[in-house]
Amino acid sequence: MITKKIDQYQPDGGNFPLWLRYEPKQAAGHVHRHEFVELAIITSGNGEHRTKYSLNKLLRGSVIAIPEGGEHVYSEAHNMSVFNIIFDPKTLPIPLLDLYTMPGYNALFMLKESFFSNDHPYPFFNLKDEEIKRVELLLNLMHEECTTPKSGQRFTLMGLFMALLSYLSRAYSEERNIAHMLPLDIGKVISYLSLHYRENIESEKLIRQCNMSRSTFLRNFQRSTGCSPIQYLLKIRISHACRLLLNSDYQIAEIGFTVGFQDQNYFSRCFKNQTGMTPREFRLSYEKPRKRITPRL
Repeated sequence: MITKKIDQYQPDGGNFPLWLRYEPKQAAGHVHRHEFVELAIITSGNGEHRTKYSLNKLLRGSVIAIPEGGEHVYSEAHNMSVFNIIFDPKTLPIPLLDLYTMPGYNALFMLKESFFSNDHPYPFFNLKDEEIKRVELLLNLMHEECTTPKSGQRFTLMGLFMALLSYLSRAYSEERNIAHMLPLDIGKVISYLSLHYRENIESEKLIRQCNMSRSTFLRNFQRSTGCSPIQYLLKIRISHACRLLLNSDYQIAEIGFTVGFQDQNYFSRCFKNQTGMTPREFRLSYEKPRKRITPRL
């Protein structure tokens, strides 16, 4: 089976983890997988899209999200136009605003391929007529940036992409198909962790975010993210700690406390487990000037 890489689509060899490709006449193809996440939006025509877990009829406004490593194929295509957005969420420099607090975003793009099954296939939904027009405007602007390079191309492309992600995440959050309720429930938990990572979070608080038993919740969360809820929480805390270490002059103990650690030794152990360095070593490994910022409490 063919495994496609992001540098196959970019003129600069793939050194930026985001690109858009427009297929005015998408052809039926062969089963393949990617080393990136693919977001496909149908803007005209019709066809069929097949994955390991589902067969979906495509029409204008259909949206498909394929996780990294996901197998799929257009099994039929009739005068079908497709915008394919390929990106790597792990390396894409998306600002840590409130995108990660949106359940729809987490359900669409943050769940691992191992989570999906016949009962819970890859995300698929159809936009309403008024939604299609707004999405098409963003897609056409992104396509223009990719085909006619100008100064600030990446900055503009990122801004348009973030607007598109936000809009699609809101639309998917309103999806009521039973097959997509579990991903959205896990997305709600990820959103809760992203919002409350500084707090002492007990598993009962997370279970209340979705209608599952404790064992079902823990099993589904592990399948979705590849780790337990506490491990995911620690990843969020360490990510914020890295940002503060590089962009503030706060003391290490102060940073640990700010991101939710009450014990400095525990903070240092967790940090080294995830990064391979102590917080002090991590800070010293970067030489760029730092300025003091005020963390939100």
